[in-house]
Amino acid sequence: MSEKEIIKNLVSSFVKKEKRDRSLIELNNIKRRSKFASRINHGWTDIFNERLFQPTPKNIHNAEVLINYVPINENTLCYVISNFKGEDGEIVSFKKALIEFCTGAAGIIIYDYENNIVFIEEEQTKGSSRRFVGKVS
Repeated sequence: MSEKEIIKNLVSSFVKKEKRDRSLIELNNIKRRSKFASRINHGWTDIFNERLFQPTPKNIHNAEVLINYVPINENTLCYVISNFKGEDGEIVSFKKALIEFCTGAAGIIIYDYENNIVFIEEEQTKGSSRRFVGKVS
């Protein structure tokens, strides 16, 4: 699956209808992509259909434990959207993305494009970062 197809699937499955066109434009344009990623830090619910998401338990901080909670196999390849250029646009295993990229320093989206499952971690402002899992049946 190409990167454009992955982005299209993510947006059509999880993004609110009225935000889809803008989201596709931003995610497919290297110069505008950071705007989309920045909005994840402070208001992902303005973009994503929050009815599709459930929070992960607040008491789970360790990535190794979180792997067991999120319904994504640790070896499944996932697409990453992040403010950090070394992470953004990468396709890596869910385990690698969770352990290496989820630091709370910025919001991140990890998309299991084969099973249509999204993991979102908000930017840490105080306390631990809030995390959410979205799935389309």
